[in-house]
Amino acid sequence: MTTIRPSVLSLEDRSVPTTLPTGFSESVLAEGLSRPSAMAVAPDGRIFITEQGGTVRIVDDGELVATPLLTVNVDPSVNTKFSHSGLIGIAIDPDFRTNGHIYINYTAPGENGDQPFNRISRYTVNADNMTVGGETVLVELDPLDDPTSEQGGTMVFGRDGKLYVGVGYLDNLDNPQSLNNRFGKILRYNKDGSIPDDNPTTFAGIDGTTTGDNRAIWAVGFRQPYSMSISASGDLLVADVGENSFEELNLGKAGANYGWGVTEGPFDPLEYPNFTAPIVAYPHGDGLEAGNAVTGASVYQPFANASGQFPGEFVGDYFYMDFENGWINHFDPSTSESANFASELTGVLPTALTTTPDGDLLYLSFGFGPAAGKLYSIGYDEVSPAQVIVGAAGGPLVQIGDAAQAKVVSEFLAFQPGFTGGVHVAMGDVTGDRVDDFVYSVASGGAPRVQVVDGASKAVVYDFFAFETSFTGGVFVSVGDLDRDGFADLVMTAGNGGGPRVRIMSGQSGKVISDFLGIADPNFRGGATSAIGDGNGDGFLDLAIGAGIGGGPRVAVYNGALGFPWNTTPSSPFLDFFVFDPSFTGGVSLASADTTGDGMAELIVGAGPGGGPVVSVFNGALLSKGLPANQARIVSFLTGDVNNRGGVNVAARDLTGDQIAELLIGSGASTTPTYQIRNVSESGEVTTLVTQDATDPAFLDGVFVG
Repeated sequence: MTTIRPSVLSLEDRSVPTTLPTGFSESVLAEGLSRPSAMAVAPDGRIFITEQGGTVRIVDDGELVATPLLTVNVDPSVNTKFSHSGLIGIAIDPDFRTNGHIYINYTAPGENGDQPFNRISRYTVNADNMTVGGETVLVELDPLDDPTSEQGGTMVFGRDGKLYVGVGYLDNLDNPQSLNNRFGKILRYNKDGSIPDDNPTTFAGIDGTTTGDNRAIWAVGFRQPYSMSISASGDLLVADVGENSFEELNLGKAGANYGWGVTEGPFDPLEYPNFTAPIVAYPHGDGLEAGNAVTGASVYQPFANASGQFPGEFVGDYFYMDFENGWINHFDPSTSESANFASELTGVLPTALTTTPDGDLLYLSFGFGPAAGKLYSIGYDEVSPAQVIVGAAGGPLVQIGDAAQAKVVSEFLAFQPGFTGGVHVAMGDVTGDRVDDFVYSVASGGAPRVQVVDGASKAVVYDFFAFETSFTGGVFVSVGDLDRDGFADLVMTAGNGGGPRVRIMSGQSGKVISDFLGIADPNFRGGATSAIGDGNGDGFLDLAIGAGIGGGPRVAVYNGALGFPWNTTPSSPFLDFFVFDPSFTGGVSLASADTTGDGMAELIVGAGPGGGPVVSVFNGALLSKGLPANQARIVSFLTGDVNNRGGVNVAARDLTGDQIAELLIGSGASTTPTYQIRNVSESGEVTTLVTQDATDPAFLDGVFVG
């Protein structure tokens, strides 16, 4: 048996800060932890940390909650030096926002002289950081001959809603290649602890089939699966701690055999044709390309449009960490290359690594001595300036406003000076550099041209026609990272006369990845509008499509998780409803962002031309649960001249850095041209922050906002 032991030089935290790339910084979120072993982050941002001795701690809003969430009775072997037993795993239910469920994996003492075993249990946690209803035991694993030996413990939920559990080989080389026990395996369970019917029953290179409790086996051939992580596409990343030669990162596959018990690290596939090779295998030793124990692995894929997201070059990479050498590296699955990210970690003996929904990278430091454990956060510090972009409805004029000072800081012509069709505008990080870029499109009266201008360099990134050049009804564009690759994508909808056509272009590649009709009426020719936002807080951006001029006030919403990665025609919308009186034919303007601070995007709808200056805000969480629109509506209000019938244009963005979006409202035609910035509370209170006149005559036909 090989045991992870700290070097003599790693007995206390280093005084020199972690070495990080430019633009990144490290901070301590929590300290005073006792032998922290694992962690998981809930969708609401709460961080759940297991301490090996049997307690679960919570970090809420950046503060360690003084009272432990719960304590379980673990086997006394946890107190043996270098023991692998105790509270060793935790996972968050995918439906945590509604059910509050967490799952823990711990070594329970045997009764009446029986051997100890690992137990998986479920608890329910409320908003006050207290458990409700006690322990629900789900699974009890095989008895442990030596509870101090390698037994894994890591757990994670997959995109399929199943619970994946890593189990170590218990210092027995026969276990990983046997179907008669669950050691040295990845297991797969339903939420209630039952075994899924679609688990594999046969495994590469092993005779026979699984039966009974061993039907939970999903993959074999592991030594010490210490950490697991799931990508947005559902790939399972497994960090497997090695013995004497190599540390491994593996991509989990049903029925696969990863070779432990026979081989470790890279191997000749001709010699072992039944084994699946690691995607990363680094040797034991010193330096940034070697180590002794890969104790952390995390797919860097925070929630789409995360406020603290790293630059796009890191999104989707596999981050992994070494316990002994104190570094974090990252592997790019698109190039199969690894590089160092952080070295000489301040926190010694790092035991767990994960990504928060907001985009920070967290790691746990085991420390040396009582209550020496700490939680560290690595974040990206560069923040895009809070700006407002407005486009004229009657010309090519675009203005950029400073949201904090409520003034125009620059203006220019997006298209040729004599053009009178107007400019639709939007903003988003298309280039993946964490600076919002500017997007302009022809509003009407010209070919459907779209431009993307880099927000940092002001260079043109893309300049193209969204649809056939003969179409002159205009283009609406909304911006958001639908495919979660770190680069915002463009959703382009045809204007008046173009039907409910939707095209999605990858911000990273510039290629159209989807082209479909967003409203189920192929005969409708009124055009369409769109908005992008995470309505249910699952990390995927949902897509709302609204009818344009000539259509009723109809909105269809597509589920982002089901549509992901948006390279095919999406399934039917989960919502399809009329916002206003169905007889109204001016269409709607749409926006989607979290205006209430609950982590879920509201749907904001403005009446189109021909309607009054009315704005309705709908609770995204309630809409996602299937509640009728009239029950999910937070507020409807009039803005500007209540007698005007030019409609309004809406957008929503966080302009103050508090992760709560403000509403941007541009006036329609035939009224004093203005745009407003407003707040909407969860109770429906509307507060006007800024009212800005647009004085150029080109705005007399309306103000487009972004």
